[in-house]
Amino acid sequence: MVVALSLSSDSLRNINSNNVTVYVKAIIETEGGDVYFKDGQNRLNTSYLTLYCNIENRNDEYVCSGNSISSKELNAYMFSNSSQKNISAQINFYASTTPFDDFIPILQQSVSLRNELSQLVSNLNTTDPNIQEEINKTEEALSSFHIEEAKSKIDNLKIQSGNSFLFSISYFINQIIGYIQSLFDFVSPDFGYTVALFFSLILIVLILLFKVRKNGKIALIAISIVTAILALLKMLPILFVFLIQFVVLLLVISIVCARNQSKRKFRSSDDYVGPEYDEILKRRK
Repeated sequence: MVVALSLSSDSLRNINSNNVTVYVKAIIETEGGDVYFKDGQNRLNTSYLTLYCNIENRNDEYVCSGNSISSKELNAYMFSNSSQKNISAQINFYASTTPFDDFIPILQQSVSLRNELSQLVSNLNTTDPNIQEEINKTEEALSSFHIEEAKSKIDNLKIQSGNSFLFSISYFINQIIGYIQSLFDFVSPDFGYTVALFFSLILIVLILLFKVRKNGKIALIAISIVTAILALLKMLPILFVFLIQFVVLLLVISIVCARNQSKRKFRSSDDYVGPEYDEILKRRK
């Protein structure tokens, strides 16, 4: 869809400035989150954009000049599977000449990332068409205020500039997280967190059934409950939730194995001492 300014000459005439910025907020109203905006791997129900009009007087006719940005394309996405027959959604648009309160932090992040990109470009080989294309896509993400997408692309550019090995690690982790999230999203947007919540409950049951010391049992159950809450509220990337659960599972298995091993040693020492003890008893008789 295209969002465009529709300003009459009279409305522009009354503006005491050479330009005007219009802030637009789009909100999707739908059940189940089947229609959404995207920012990287994140699904959002709200999107922002800005439109600019540089006012020009042409024979006493006030218009937006050619270097204005009076329209922008806004993409909305739809998740559908075979069980769904009808998907309905409504997109509401709000416009203001001042930034919306919830838009201000996003604007600030966008400015910060744009400055970071400007400093980074000087260390990049912009004659390489692939790098230049990545820069253009980053600028496009920033212009549409897709903060997470812009961060990911800037990290990728940092890797190509050779600035830091840590950025390489961060980038590849984000790529893995995005790939795993896309696998779950193929089934359902919340499928991954549902599996994580169910697995947390299984872990709690296993901890209760296994013979683990009281303090250890309380600590492991507490971690599992916190993980279940994180999965329920979607407060962490799904990969991190599964990582915590995997660590808890390894701890439970290692504790159980350690206890079983100590029991085997104790039994083998019993077998060793047993015959000597029997011999002592015979002598006493």
